[in-house]
Amino acid sequence: SDRIWSLEGVNHVRGLGGRVRYRDIDVPIQPTEGWDLRLDTFLAGGLLPSDFDYWTAVTSAERFFPLGKDELGRSEVLAVSGTFGLSNGYG
Repeated sequence: SDRIWSLEGVNHVRGLGGRVRYRDIDVPIQPTEGWDLRLDTFLAGGLLPSDFDYWTAVTSAERFFPLGKDELGRSEVLAVSGTFGLSNGYG
């Protein structure tokens, strides 16, 4: 909307964020089996000087399923992933 674009470049946002991660996969670079779960959070304003007070939370998950090997012996994997996020103002 025009109201959002009118705020571009004229405001300051300060906040704190963090990440919690749980990984249970067999190979870190190219996993063939397991889970990778993440929760990212961010809190703007409150005790920190900011033009806006809001929080965000985003969770994401990846699940790896081994399907077997191809004719060259390489692993075939089904990877399923999803992300969900929420954000809301306060104060």
